[in-house]
Amino acid sequence: ASAWLLVLARALVRMPRGRAAASGVYFTAANDQLLDLNGETMPFLSNGMLYVPNTVFQGTDLGVSFARNYGMHLALLYTAQTDLRFDLENQSAWDKLGNQYDTYAIERGDCVFFPLDVVCRHFGLDWSFTQTANAPLIRITTSGAVLNTEEFTSAAATQMENYYNAYQRQLEEQTADTRPAPADPAPPVQTGEGQQVRLLITGR
Repeated sequence: ASAWLLVLARALVRMPRGRAAASGVYFTAANDQLLDLNGETMPFLSNGMLYVPNTVFQGTDLGVSFARNYGMHLALLYTAQTDLRFDLENQSAWDKLGNQYDTYAIERGDCVFFPLDVVCRHFGLDWSFTQTANAPLIRITTSGAVLNTEEFTSAAATQMENYYNAYQRQLEEQTADTRPAPADPAPPVQTGEGQQVRLLITGR
């Protein structure tokens, strides 16, 4: 019994901690830039793989560009040397040399999400997963990153706290907006001189 308790204790120590660890909230960063915390572009897990949005490769210094052909249902990540092409309709992927890859991209709304590990290995990027006080941080880096992960997490702590609190307020406002408005009271029914009865009507 004591051996089993020791195993359980070790397992609990390894579990991610933080208020949002189990809620699907992730911070994302590209080198030394913390990206916006946006529900529409939030990374997510699918079949045990982390997926990140195309916004990670737009306006950042990772050196990988994004393009999309809506008519052909194609999404492209590319550099001057290589690329990865994703057929969003048939869930397939290949590069400009014709090499096929056992992976695919996922389309959600107007955003395309790419398998993080596959993309990083193909383009020579590094990535890390770090639990912070609020939510896990997914950071993608090149050799041009100035801060290591520990330094970056410390430097961005206040900004992450502000982003997280603003995101939670936004969720609360959206929840409040979707709540049904209270029903107006039923009009009084005259039953006799000086007497009123209100009808209570309940739906099924």
